[in-house]
Amino acid sequence: MYLKGFSSVIPGYPRYTMFGDRRHGVYNLRIVNATLEDDAEYQCQVGPAQMHKVIRANASLNVICKYLPLIEERAIE
Repeated sequence: MYLKGFSSVIPGYPRYTMFGDRRHGVYNLRIVNATLEDDAEYQCQVGPAQMHKVIRANASLNVICKYLPLIEERAIE
């Protein structure tokens, strides 16, 4: 997956969105309903621009169990 620009939409990954604060330069990746397939290394890259080198930040996501939907219990009368 590669995302260029400041769009929060990540084509081909409907459960993934980027959000943040442009003024403070803080951005995050949100993964909704993470699955075992999302267990991976992720990297954010910025630049290069003007007199600045590329900035990289790495993150690891470790999914430790399979997503299990909640089942609503109902009283039997």
